[in-house]
Amino acid sequence: MEIFYDLALLDAATLRELYLEARALGDAFVEYDNPDDLEEHLTRDFPLESMLENIRPREDNSFAFVSRLADLPDFITIGLPLPAFPFMTAYVELDTSLLVDFVKKYSLKLHTGSVTALLKKVRAMRTKK
Repeated sequence: MEIFYDLALLDAATLRELYLEARALGDAFVEYDNPDDLEEHLTRDFPLESMLENIRPREDNSFAFVSRLADLPDFITIGLPLPAFPFMTAYVELDTSLLVDFVKKYSLKLHTGSVTALLKKVRAMRTKK
C-alpha cells in the first residue's frame, strides 16, 4: 500500500531543501531506465549539482509512505524526476519515524487520489468479511 502526499504546492527552492534534508537522513540514489535493455539501473554517483539544478515543481514529483510491500519493512520514498535527463529520477528512502516531521515541516497534505484509493481498499476489505 502506498499513501501519497502532495508536493504540488512546493516551489523549487523548497523541493531542493526537502531533498537535501532527506538525503542527509536516508538512502539517496538515482534510478535510470535504459530503453535499449528495458532494465532499471541505480547509481549513487550522480553529481549533486546537476540533480539540484533539475529539481523543480512537477506533477510527477512524489512523497509516499509505503507499507506492506513484499517482505520489505515500511518506508518513506521521495521521487523527483530530473527533466534534463530523460528516464532519470532522484530518490531518497527514509525510515517511517521521520514521516510526521516531514509532513509538518513542509505542510504536506494527503494526495486526494491516495485517500480515494485507500478508502476503496478499506471498503473492499470490509465487504469481504
